[in-house]
Amino acid sequence: GWEAYQGQRTGNYARITTIYSAVYGVSDVYFINDTTVEVTQISCIPQPGYYCLFPNGFKMTGYKVW
Repeated sequence: GWEAYQGQRTGNYARITTIYSAVYGVSDVYFINDTTVEVTQISCIPQPGYYCLFPNGFKMTGYKVW
């Protein structure tokens, strides 16, 4: 499956929420630089029959590869 998120970026920060997903999720995104982000899961509420992959508070780092 896949998920779609929306949120507003202010400076180097954005709070994003799911708009299409099997879960209702909220995450904070910090743009470290032009190629790196740190994402922290704030909350995750799954639809019946689904589950959250990570616990609340989980942090992950993403890197631009193109």
